[in-house]
Amino acid sequence: MPRASGQKDYMSMAKGLVTEASSLAFPEGATSNELNFTIDRNGLIRKRRLGFDKLVEDFVIAGVEVKLENVFYWRGPSLVGVILTDLTPQTILRFHAVDDDFTFIAQIVIATTEVSTQVAQTTNLLTITTSTGTNPVLCEYNSVSEEIEIGTIGLHIRDFELVDDGLGVSERIATLSDNHKYNLYNSTWYQDKDDFNDSSARKNVSVAYFDRTSEYPSNADVASIGIIDDGSGNIVFDADYVKDAEFGSGLSARGHFVYNILNIDRTTRLSTPQESGAPSSTVTSLGTINLTGVPTYNPDAPDDGGGNGPSGGGGAPPYEEDENVPIGGQIP
Repeated sequence: MPRASGQKDYMSMAKGLVTEASSLAFPEGATSNELNFTIDRNGLIRKRRLGFDKLVEDFVIAGVEVKLENVFYWRGPSLVGVILTDLTPQTILRFHAVDDDFTFIAQIVIATTEVSTQVAQTTNLLTITTSTGTNPVLCEYNSVSEEIEIGTIGLHIRDFELVDDGLGVSERIATLSDNHKYNLYNSTWYQDKDDFNDSSARKNVSVAYFDRTSEYPSNADVASIGIIDDGSGNIVFDADYVKDAEFGSGLSARGHFVYNILNIDRTTRLSTPQESGAPSSTVTSLGTINLTGVPTYNPDAPDDGGGNGPSGGGGAPPYEEDENVPIGGQIP
């Protein structure tokens, strides 16, 4: 009688956590329900997963009757940001050092009302937006001077919109409406140049175009095509170059004008079309915080054993808090 032969696998492979397998054909070496456990390699021993160690102690911000609105770390666990609303009411941003006592560093008012906030951050930039829709607050860390520069950001937009002037894209007209004038100025027609066809009289290029052709440019015409060298080194405008270009039905590029998002007033731009409205800076400074010598938390050495705080090396200088500021609340 022939003998039966075969191979048996003696290596038990752990299948891990399987939550959707059928109870009638459950994979060998798998588990269907594990909570707070780590599966060992052999699939037989379960170890309870450890929780988080408490790295810092609870601390209290001195003061009375305030609302704690937001708490966050910034620049890794280097600074603690605390946002509070007091009885004024006003909303205050405070910075604390990550040392044994979460030493108070400085604070600044970011809103004159009670607001809720949202925080977005990178290594050296922190942006705080508020529920009232006011300008966001920008905190920028300068690693050279070890300072935080704080300011509000004025939001601006470039106007790429074509105002409804009732005209077709390539339609040229003899009477200029304010809406069409704005569309021309917001394109390339805001410039003043010497008129090549009018003894080099200096005028707005849309006017120079009208004086030559008895009609105003369309929303497809591009003024820069007619800005040329007159042969003597002078930059002038010649309307004939634009008229002969035949731009077709494509809109010309626009976006010359820039507005604060809270104040879009197109009418006022018609009187000074050369001014785009773009600001030199969109940040209004609220102040600067010096962080020289502020201790930072080192997760690899949470205690130097010498009572000098988590970072070691002597800890922080003795910052003092203004006792008259009504700030308070507890951070777990």
